[in-house]
Amino acid sequence: QKLLQNYKDLQDIIAILGMDDLSYEDKMTVFRARKVQKFLSQPFSVAEVFTGMEGRFVSLEDNLDGFERILAGKGDDLPENAFYMVGGFAEVESKAKSILQQLRAREEKQEDKKEDKDEKVEVEVDPTSPEVYLDRLVETTETSINEILALMRKKGSSQKKIDHSEGVLAEWKKNLDQFVKEEKAEIDSTISSEDTYKEIRRRYVKTIDPTQHECSQETKDRA
Repeated sequence: QKLLQNYKDLQDIIAILGMDDLSYEDKMTVFRARKVQKFLSQPFSVAEVFTGMEGRFVSLEDNLDGFERILAGKGDDLPENAFYMVGGFAEVESKAKSILQQLRAREEKQEDKKEDKDEKVEVEVDPTSPEVYLDRLVETTETSINEILALMRKKGSSQKKIDHSEGVLAEWKKNLDQFVKEEKAEIDSTISSEDTYKEIRRRYVKTIDPTQHECSQETKDRA
């Protein structure tokens, strides 16, 4: 009763100043009083059909022993929820273990999700690998050829020239998978984000003289 009365007296201070301004002794009074209040609860057999919780019968000796343990600080390191709707103090300790296991499992699951998300983001935002350059080059090439064919039809080019260009495109597509596979197998390093456009071109397009065949700025930006 003294513990609960002291807790009641402290509630006005807590409401105005918060827990941080309390002394260590007053904080322990608050924590233990809250646990005592929850420990006063008990699942009843008559309410089992409504709560789904099996009723508990606790002897007077076990009951007093539980409150003595709380007042002595034996439950200070146990979560507050472990004291709610249980029987004796032994069940409090058992419930506390279960709560801690659930918390650990939840934290591990969240950590795994975070790692998976970080890995996924890292893959998505890494545009510097040669594989990415190659895939974009293939995509841009196909788009450009289709645009040229559309322009040829619009300008009234002969059907023979159009058929020839379509044949070149079809042949290119036919061998494209093998070509891309061979090119990717040949790539043995990753382009550094610090490399300039010219450095990348010298390294991977060695057949082109870096002093010639200068591209427009738009093409460089695309690359």
